[in-house]
Amino acid sequence: WHRLYVKQWEDALSAHGAKIGIPYWDWSTSFTALPTLVTEEINNPFHHGTIYNGEITTRAPRDKLFNDPEFGRTSFFYRQILLAFEQTDYCDFEVQFEITHNAIHSWTGGQSPYGMSSLEYTAYDPLFLIHHSNVDRQFAIWQALQKFRGLPYNSANCAVQLLHQPMRPFSDDDNINPTTRAHSRASDAFNYDSLNYQYDDLNFHGLTIAELNDFLESRKEKERIFAEFLLHGIGSSADVTFDLCDSHDQCEFAGTFAVLGGPLEMPWAFDRLFKYDVTDVFSKLHLRPDSQYHIVHHIVSVNGTELDSHLIKSPSVLLVPGVKNYYEKISAKTVEHRDTLIRKDINDLTQNEAANLREALNKIQQDQGPNGFESIAGFHGAPFKCPETGNDKYACCVHGMAIFPHWHRLLTVQFEQALKSQGAKVGVPYWDWTAPIRKIPSLFGESANFNPFHSYTISFASQRTTRNINSELYNPHKINGYNYLYYLALSTLEEDNFCDFEVQYEVLHNEIHGLIGGNGTFSMATLDYSAFDPFFMIHHSSIDRIWAIWQELQKLRHKPFNSAHCAGHILEDPLHPFNYAEINKNDLTRLNSQPSSVFDYSHFGYQFDKLELNGHDVKEIDEIIHRLRNNERVYLGLVLFGQQSSLDINIDLIDGAGQAHTAGNFHVLGGEKEMPWAYERLFKYDISDVVKKYGITTDRPVKVKVTSTYYNGKPFQEYTDEVVIVERHAHSDYDIVIIPFSTTNTLVPKIVVKKGTRIEFVTSDLTEPLEDLGSYTTMKKCKIPPFSYNSYAFNRVHKLSPGDYFFVPKNVELCKSGRGIQITVEDE
Repeated sequence: WHRLYVKQWEDALSAHGAKIGIPYWDWSTSFTALPTLVTEEINNPFHHGTIYNGEITTRAPRDKLFNDPEFGRTSFFYRQILLAFEQTDYCDFEVQFEITHNAIHSWTGGQSPYGMSSLEYTAYDPLFLIHHSNVDRQFAIWQALQKFRGLPYNSANCAVQLLHQPMRPFSDDDNINPTTRAHSRASDAFNYDSLNYQYDDLNFHGLTIAELNDFLESRKEKERIFAEFLLHGIGSSADVTFDLCDSHDQCEFAGTFAVLGGPLEMPWAFDRLFKYDVTDVFSKLHLRPDSQYHIVHHIVSVNGTELDSHLIKSPSVLLVPGVKNYYEKISAKTVEHRDTLIRKDINDLTQNEAANLREALNKIQQDQGPNGFESIAGFHGAPFKCPETGNDKYACCVHGMAIFPHWHRLLTVQFEQALKSQGAKVGVPYWDWTAPIRKIPSLFGESANFNPFHSYTISFASQRTTRNINSELYNPHKINGYNYLYYLALSTLEEDNFCDFEVQYEVLHNEIHGLIGGNGTFSMATLDYSAFDPFFMIHHSSIDRIWAIWQELQKLRHKPFNSAHCAGHILEDPLHPFNYAEINKNDLTRLNSQPSSVFDYSHFGYQFDKLELNGHDVKEIDEIIHRLRNNERVYLGLVLFGQQSSLDINIDLIDGAGQAHTAGNFHVLGGEKEMPWAYERLFKYDISDVVKKYGITTDRPVKVKVTSTYYNGKPFQEYTDEVVIVERHAHSDYDIVIIPFSTTNTLVPKIVVKKGTRIEFVTSDLTEPLEDLGSYTTMKKCKIPPFSYNSYAFNRVHKLSPGDYFFVPKNVELCKSGRGIQITVEDE
């Protein structure tokens, strides 16, 4: 309920111009004052709220809010929320979680009748929002812990009927927020990704989720004693304090907690016990759970009135024995901070660091076991290890799919951890090829026999890897005035939707494969053998760094950076062969083989020395991208798909006189045993310079000549056709996708675009508007009505709402010949 309530507030703030979500106040850390956001008095709407009855909210913080009410060692709130995080059943967690949250209400509002301690008026204090943003973040941390533990995190096996009931007032017809109304059942509010917000991180006191889990499990090694209360509503907000007394009536303060309530609250009662750790006070009184003792508790209303202690039953006491080594297996999912490797710029390696890496690589190249170089390189292509069983094998590597970055991040970690096991002191270095290149870095460029990074002999193929470096690497052509590799990287980073980013990212990655590998079969140029070139791991460290830069840019943009709704269910399907126990003996990558676990790389034991591109840090990159948006730009929009081989693709634009002009080229990495793939998002290739130079206009279909050759130079395909164009106007925050419809052109079957994208149709020979037939089946059956049903005119920019559209010309024969296209507008 409170997750939706914060969302309701957040959307209201956004509607009034807020550019970020509601900030959270992590009160589990020690503090001596409330956040300045809510305490500054002048011109500060967060200082207080005005209630409908004319009263102003006030606060009366109690001393124990700032001073630990127990023993002053660690924060009261820290200890309480840790115990909540320990729970692995949702309803057990909820009890600990809610009662912990109550203390902020009680101790901040104090005796104020119009403040945080009053159930009726608490939400009028703007501090409520900051508090509940943090409460929701703690819920999100617990969900991440559950996911890490392999336990339910977006559902619950308790209170099932209640969780499926609509929650008012979110379910009411007069709720104008469609998001909270659509998620008004508790079962629909677990997955907060669908609510369109995320947190800057889910770390807790500097611990990643994996490290936090290990810490929580280590707490279970010690014997602990808990006082357990069965709580219910008492019609008032109150503090409960309790003392432990021995047989001689010597008493010690044992703990305190708060109950939030009021005379108009709905009746409630927990069916789970609220647990309070009393181990220390039992020790202080030299008592055991089977000793003679009694517990005395007091209930004091927030207005200072002492209530009948019988309103809440005395607690029972539970002894929980310590369990040793319970978490050893799970801890393999992460690398401790002290063991983190730094991935350095390859040109900044010291001689000792380079020698250390070469020595480690030489050792894993001699290792013929599952952690050896050849075994790990074989994860990618040949000798083809997928599926896990059977003889009909194919390449395991993922290409042309939204999880391409995740698969290759894991493979780079696999190489890196193998190097570390043989003594490597630094991570796999990266090479920033967006900066000017005068020569190949010596780490992998020196050809002396003692350099294991130069090449490798593939034992099962009896072939040594080769390179044939393209001179374009040293003398790159320009796009919009930029070195083309640098510009392709900037264009990739400009995308703010993960699946659009991924398409640009993968094709950018392909360029280096092609430029380094050349025309050799046993080289970076082929899917089957590229991973056997030791440069492969350096390249993928470099590419992984670009993903990390994009994630930081997304934070600046306040966009999703650790999730991808557009990828769908494949984010939960394990990546092969990382999840194959017989092939992968590395616990770290095997236990993190779900793509959804790979976004956050902090638990993989590496970090980059810096996140820069061509000498520019993330903020400067963001500024450069903003400057790019001051320009009018035109792109080819290509839907790429697998061709079972690596290809070099050259594109010429055809002007109005039929003359061809070089527009550019790019590479596709593939192989005969690749998994089938096709992008439905457009790969955008900037042709602004060529369009401007030769006066090519986009109000009619633009023709291109496409010439494809195999990586070894043999011809593959040549054709001329009309092509999709993407316009990105200066100072605009959306693209216009221009789709040609003619009697002779070939249409791609489907294009997916993000919300906000405009669509324009152009033609060279059709006269009537297009029709949206509303469904795939109707489009395939070509059931075109004899009247204007849902028409879309040519040469007009159309703004489509999220959903699926099925466009055909008003001609059955043209429709049956394949002149139709599905356009899906996705709302992330």
